[in-house]
Amino acid sequence: MQVLRPFIGIFAVVYFDDILIYNRTREDHLDHLCQIFQVLRAESLFANPKKCAFLTDRIVFLGFVVSPDGVSADPEKVRAISEWPEP
Repeated sequence: MQVLRPFIGIFAVVYFDDILIYNRTREDHLDHLCQIFQVLRAESLFANPKKCAFLTDRIVFLGFVVSPDGVSADPEKVRAISEWPEP
C-alpha cells in the first residue's frame, strides 16, 4: 500500500492489505492511528472493523506472535510439527 510508505519502518508494517502499527506508548499509538486513518480516508480506503484490533500488546500478524517479548512463531502454525510423532 504505497500511500502508507512514509510510515513504514517508523511505526507501521504493511503487507498487502494488512497494517500493523507499533509504538512504545499509548499516546504515540493513538497519534499514529489518527495519521493512518487520515491517509486511508483521504485515499478513499477503508478498514474492516471486524478484522481490526486496537491498543493491544499482543497480536498474531502474518503467522507470528508480536508482543513486548519480541516476535515468535504462532503456536497454531507450528503445532503439527511439534506434535509429529518421533520415529
